[in-house]
Amino acid sequence: MSPLNWFHSSEGAPAITHPIAPAKPISLPPSSELIRDAQPSDTPWPHVYRPSETDSQLSLSPIVQSMPSIFRDPNLDFIKEAIRESMMTLVSSTNQPNWPAVDVALFPSTQTLSVCINLYFRHFHDTLPIIRRSKTRATDAPPILLLAMASIGAMYSRDKLSGLAIALNELTRRAIHYMRESDQRAMFDTTFVQASLLQSIFGLFCGSRMLYQHAEISRGSLVTAARRMHLLRPSLSFVKELQKRHKNPSEEELRRAQADDDERRNLGWGIYLYDMQISALLNIAPLLSVGEINVPLPGDNEAYTTTSPSTSPPADQDTVNFRAVLDSLLSHGTIPVPLSSFGLSVVAHTLYRLCTDAATFDPIFSQPSVCRDSLYRLPFPPTFHYNPQELLDQLSASSHSLPNKPNSLIVSVSALSHLGHMQFTWPSFLNNVKIAAGKSGTEESKADARSWVRARIEEDPIGTRSILAQAGQLSALLSRFTFDSPAETVLTLDLGLTFWAILKFSTSIGEPLPNQRRIIITWSDHAAASEWIRIGGPVSFQGLGDLSDLSSTKVLSIFSERLESMPWGLAQRFKHVLMSLEKE
Repeated sequence: MSPLNWFHSSEGAPAITHPIAPAKPISLPPSSELIRDAQPSDTPWPHVYRPSETDSQLSLSPIVQSMPSIFRDPNLDFIKEAIRESMMTLVSSTNQPNWPAVDVALFPSTQTLSVCINLYFRHFHDTLPIIRRSKTRATDAPPILLLAMASIGAMYSRDKLSGLAIALNELTRRAIHYMRESDQRAMFDTTFVQASLLQSIFGLFCGSRMLYQHAEISRGSLVTAARRMHLLRPSLSFVKELQKRHKNPSEEELRRAQADDDERRNLGWGIYLYDMQISALLNIAPLLSVGEINVPLPGDNEAYTTTSPSTSPPADQDTVNFRAVLDSLLSHGTIPVPLSSFGLSVVAHTLYRLCTDAATFDPIFSQPSVCRDSLYRLPFPPTFHYNPQELLDQLSASSHSLPNKPNSLIVSVSALSHLGHMQFTWPSFLNNVKIAAGKSGTEESKADARSWVRARIEEDPIGTRSILAQAGQLSALLSRFTFDSPAETVLTLDLGLTFWAILKFSTSIGEPLPNQRRIIITWSDHAAASEWIRIGGPVSFQGLGDLSDLSSTKVLSIFSERLESMPWGLAQRFKHVLMSLEKE
């Protein structure tokens, strides 16, 4: 069923009795103001594109027919008239509107839209702080951005507006497609890219297979926009341009210019974080490289200090360059200055990315390296004086002692730490578990994956306990700090499948020795988890119960219930994945 059939009529929605005047979703300035670099318009570099409003206009010029010498070849294949006519039919049909008209009389009322926008800020904004709230309160607020935000907010409604949310997001996607094709300047407009990013995130997690596929495709467009707009590398600054034009700009002018610079930079970091999140959660290659990033980390109104890795005295957040922080971490094991929650999440995802890069070639070896005497088996270049995965664990531990109230970005630091051990303790563990659960492939590949998991459990009991302990801590963490962020859906699936696989294919894990005490694994007690990994024995997981009382079907039921309560549609699909395993 088309998403547009899911519109709900809202009480109080005004009847539209007059034609709506056509209006552009955003007003686009000249390309020179959108691309923030100093390249001249006649530069020979092929990647520098200055789109104009007329780029989408196309006309076929008349051709003077002649008989080139090649046509004298008797073996030449000729295009027949029927083929030419089919080509013309294709051109005619593809240069028309793609979609039928939408009955806007059923469009949500101002009250419904206001609720959706407020739900966006209440539940989602802190997960990806790329929108200035003042921007949505203006009388000329960009409709395409509001449409994207409203679709996300509707997912958090308790009034069963998920159908409306998907319809609004599909309308957003169509508006993005139309604007990009009708005016090529749109792809470099900050508001347009913000809306594109929000639409893509929604599409990936809403549960619609169609929008999921479009989200996979649009990731490349977002990364291209970040590169062409110089969002994550040095570019022309609004503040510096203002200071050049006016010797003594007012504080208000400087504030607005700084806000414009911050908005562009935070958008770039939003794209970077989205790219890294997709890579970590779905285990696919990211598109942005760490080496191309050369801007300050994002800041906010709250400075989060960490104790380990150690920090120096507070400094101006806006001067903390991404490269300087990574250099300090990998060379000295310290973060030089306090970072915002956004900045900490960026650093944590980057450290996880370095681990992903180190594990890239695991699948091509029949016997990849497995370290028996350490929890950190991944190899890193000798220029890394500190292990990125170990740094991620330290960053996670330090985030527990932050003085500020936790948010989804701070929790993501610890979540990545636990996920890293689940993924990297054994090469491609989560991938094999998902294949064993029937994600892809044939019955033969499913059986092979199950044999692989069973063999790893039997030959490496310490690694098995490590994976299970980390999964137990992550489970307790997500139960203790629930923000209904999109990433929680994938993490909950990973937890359910991890517990299912280890309980289903192991025979002796958690068996007690004489006079051995029971260990309780919580979200914050790393010492207890480390002790159980080392010695084994009876164990209880916070929020799940004693390991001896758990079975593979029981944990599937527990995590299915957790997925059932989540607002994002992808959670419902994952719930059915776990339920199908219960029936085995």
